[in-house]
Amino acid sequence: MLEKNAVQMKKVQLARDAVQWEEQQDAPEWADAAQWPQYMGKGMRENLYRSLSDQDLKDVLCAASHRLGRLPNKKDVFCVYRFFIIRRYGNWPKALVAAGLKRP
Repeated sequence: MLEKNAVQMKKVQLARDAVQWEEQQDAPEWADAAQWPQYMGKGMRENLYRSLSDQDLKDVLCAASHRLGRLPNKKDVFCVYRFFIIRRYGNWPKALVAAGLKRP
């Protein structure tokens, strides 16, 4: 199991990378595949997933909705968050409902 501090540092890095991705979505270095390994490698994925609360993931969706002025679709959310959101809520529409962005 990874050290708690290492997971917290990776969580902070994830938030920074997500913001940078939002600003540079067209840049090839921010392609989903390029970012995936550092967050989804052995050991990190589960620890990082567990470190994110339901509210953390809802906040990601709400921030995307606010930024876009509409409901976010999957492509509007950084790949790692997208994976964790779908894993936590089962599918994208359920996640939008949980975040209070969509009616059940």
